[in-house]
Amino acid sequence: MGSPEKPLATATVDEPSQVISPAEEQHPANDENGKRPPPLLAKLAAVFLISCISFGSAWSSGVTGAMKSTIKKQMHISNTQFSLLEASEDFMVTLLMLGNGIVTDRVGGAEMIVYGNIVYTIGSILVAAATTVRSFNFMVGGRIILALGDIATQVAQYKMFSSWFSPSNGFASTLGLELAMRKIGGFVGKSTANPIAKNTGNFAWVYWTSVFMNLFTNGATVFFWMFNRYCNRHYEGRQDKATREVLTEKNKKFEIKKVFQLPWMFWSILGFSMFQTSAAMVFSQNATELAEKRFNVDAIKAGWYSSLSQYAGFFLVPCLGVFIDVLGNRATILFICGTGMLLCMTLVNFASSKAGTGAAFGIYAIASALGPTTIIDGIRTSLWHQSVFGSAYAIKVTMNNAMNIIIRIITGALQDADNDSYHRAVRVYLFLAASSMLCDELGLLQWTRKRRLTYGPEIIDNMRQHSLVTHERRSWWISVCCFSALILLLTRGYTAVYKMMLPSELILNVVESLIPPNPPVAYPRSHSITQTLLSLSLVSKLTSKTAKELLYKHCLYIDSEHCILSLMQQQNGNIHPSGIFLAPFSEGDLNQPEVVNRINQLSYRAFESLTKLVINMPLRSLYPEEDENQLRPVLRAAFSRLTNLEEFCSVQDELYLGTVEDDSEPAVWSFWPRLRRLALYNADVTDPQLFQGLRRCPSIRDLVLVRADGLIETVSDEEVDLDAYLQLKAMTIVNTKEFYRMMQKDDLRMSFCKTLESRSENHGRVESADVASVGPSLRIRTVCVDKPEDRKDEDIAVCQEWLLQQAMSGELWHEHEAYVSS
Repeated sequence: MGSPEKPLATATVDEPSQVISPAEEQHPANDENGKRPPPLLAKLAAVFLISCISFGSAWSSGVTGAMKSTIKKQMHISNTQFSLLEASEDFMVTLLMLGNGIVTDRVGGAEMIVYGNIVYTIGSILVAAATTVRSFNFMVGGRIILALGDIATQVAQYKMFSSWFSPSNGFASTLGLELAMRKIGGFVGKSTANPIAKNTGNFAWVYWTSVFMNLFTNGATVFFWMFNRYCNRHYEGRQDKATREVLTEKNKKFEIKKVFQLPWMFWSILGFSMFQTSAAMVFSQNATELAEKRFNVDAIKAGWYSSLSQYAGFFLVPCLGVFIDVLGNRATILFICGTGMLLCMTLVNFASSKAGTGAAFGIYAIASALGPTTIIDGIRTSLWHQSVFGSAYAIKVTMNNAMNIIIRIITGALQDADNDSYHRAVRVYLFLAASSMLCDELGLLQWTRKRRLTYGPEIIDNMRQHSLVTHERRSWWISVCCFSALILLLTRGYTAVYKMMLPSELILNVVESLIPPNPPVAYPRSHSITQTLLSLSLVSKLTSKTAKELLYKHCLYIDSEHCILSLMQQQNGNIHPSGIFLAPFSEGDLNQPEVVNRINQLSYRAFESLTKLVINMPLRSLYPEEDENQLRPVLRAAFSRLTNLEEFCSVQDELYLGTVEDDSEPAVWSFWPRLRRLALYNADVTDPQLFQGLRRCPSIRDLVLVRADGLIETVSDEEVDLDAYLQLKAMTIVNTKEFYRMMQKDDLRMSFCKTLESRSENHGRVESADVASVGPSLRIRTVCVDKPEDRKDEDIAVCQEWLLQQAMSGELWHEHEAYVSS
């Protein structure tokens, strides 16, 4: 049997027709579930908690603009790079905000606020760390992480307001209170930024203070989440009294169709916001530095001036919200706001004196206070469906940030081209303010509270029917055209106007981020990072230079004769590697003049920057008496040239580069004054070359000896300078299991190992006023290399392979550091 038809809704003069929304169908009436509407106290508590969250986030958001001069000086960046720093956050918002709005409508604002603030705090910690180490690229990355959290919270806050209050019934008032708290937070953060930097002597503390403030924000967020869950369990029935639409925090499905039913009035408001908000945002970014130049004051005073200009109107915002709720006149307020911005930017352009700039700052303080509340309330009032307010607000933020990217980069480039002056940049502000006046056609938003509650159902229902039924096709085409214009602004307009400057910077940052913080000595050709950099060096001119620099710096893995020959043929100038793996000799033969000459050339071109070197060379395959081509003196001179080395490992020997038979020459590595880490294979601990080299190179702190000779021999102070070893911080002895078993069987009380161990313990217990002359006690570690069952007789090969693997990955020294710090 078919279900009975639903009765048609009827209306009388005294009872206007009820507008049924999908949200109403999803929520039963109050008398059916026993829940009552939330009391005023609960609504005020929600407003207070969200305002606390806004206060904390606004504190952090104003810091970077106030620190512009300091950041440029301390980070050694240009105006264009600073604009990139600001625009990187806008870029992420532009990419993700629209999708975030749709998701927020679906899952609800409370959950998104929690997740967003956690990510925001992580981003603020990364930004603070970046300022501590003075890394611009790191700071850009931190700002991107921070933007991900900001994206989640921006829409969620206002979505929560729309689910608690309707237009002309508290929505604008709560917006005003929240925005006032946001202005106070921004004022405090911006005005205290430079004093904190000056008093602490390090501007990084400004960002660490923001981290602490974000922790407060997280606490308020968690408390609000718990409060919202309580209200959802105990209260229901929040409605728009004018339309009787149920106000929803989240929907049961994604409302994509309703997003494409946004009215023309909504797009008109966005046209005004695109120019007015962009003018305000870019002017706010540069206000502190502009005040420094126009008023000729230091950064602290300029920060106070710019803060007053941006936040002095905070007391107007709550009053404005109440005014809009009661008397409406939103279009009139937007006209006054646009006129004030135009007058302000006119003064900035044509009255560059102190008086003219001061007047401009004062007018800006009033005009900028009128915009946000009126724009957001106007967007909410213009919608047919409250359930997609999150998506509508996300479209507004996406459009504003896309515009901000273009304007910020343009003004930064104009300032750089104008010798750091604002003569050209302020013309852009004037253009934006004038353009906002052309978009002020919003007469239908003049409703007062009384008119909306009295005639709202009839008027709104007629307008909705007119837009969505009578002229459905026309409304659909309007939405399609407006969305197309928005997409054009996000993509073609941005890239065409400014030749992809921002994406270029971001792409190069991504290329540089391929290298981790602690890379190995050198990546082999087969490694994914090397392959990626090779591709990037060929794909475009943009990435080619940076990719090649990174290849020479981190990927010089020279494991064949062909590799070193082609490297020297392709690269004529100096290269700047940080690490090199060198194993160019084939078939274990050192007698290859061409390869030796190439190594000599490489040492000339790379010695300035080379700090890490691992060699796997058969230096004992050609002894001095057999060296007819005099290759060993060339190699000795080449390695002696590497005076900036800090970490060295020789896989096959102790770096045997003697040129005479009696081994009377000092070890080559002893001529490297910055050497801190040394790993040698088959060195003799009783050889004067070793302990005299340690004396000659006191910077060495970590020594690794693999299959060393002389460890179990009886030694005395006359034969071996044990004190040379005691100046080390740590020494690692590496051998096979058979060697350590032999040490346990024999009486080795007077051997090198036991004597050095005993001397080290006594050395650490010495109490002396001259602690520096005693030094730290030597830590001795033993490592046993396991041999596979099928390689029991291959001690040499197994130990050399172990040393090569550990040295190339860096684990050899990481384990050393962990041992020493324990």
